Amino acid sequence: MAEHINNRIRTLRKKLRLNQAEFGERIGLKNGAISWMEKEGNNVTDQNIQLICEKFQVRREWLVDGIGEMFAARTKNDELMEWAKRVSQSPHDSFPYRLAEALSKLDEPQWKMLEQIFDKIMAEGDDEPPARTNDTARLHAQLDAELQAEREAASASSATSSEKKA
Repeated sequence: MAEHINNRIRTLRKKLRLNQAEFGERIGLKNGAISWMEKEGNNVTDQNIQLICEKFQVRREWLVDGIGEMFAARTKNDELMEWAKRVSQSPHDSFPYRLAEALSKLDEPQWKMLEQIFDKIMAEGDDEPPARTNDTARLHAQLDAELQAEREAASASSATSSEKKA
């Protein structure tokens, strides 16, 4: 017997680890509507099919006809935006949040320096651990010195503007 769209909706919901209320909330429906859609033989409107496909990046061909993969191919931008959303919802004292916050404050010269550090780390082989440790320590010291110089410059600028006001 062929699987119905109703069963595929249930399969999708379970794959996403959502209960009916959570699934419905994401697409603007009550859990009763989701329960009804999951009951084999009930019709699912085109509007609800569209909502499900857009919200969960589900391929319409899979949802309606059971053909192909469940999820649409994701772009790098989609993945980056999903990561940003997860990080922004994480605790503010977590490392991912603090890292993202620090990255958001970098200016162009700092991005270039970070890129050099990243490229150097990626280019190094695993067969040279002592050199990596020394280089990493040197690069950390350089980064710390540049950040301290930037803080001092900002502090001096702030002091100068305070003196002008007085």
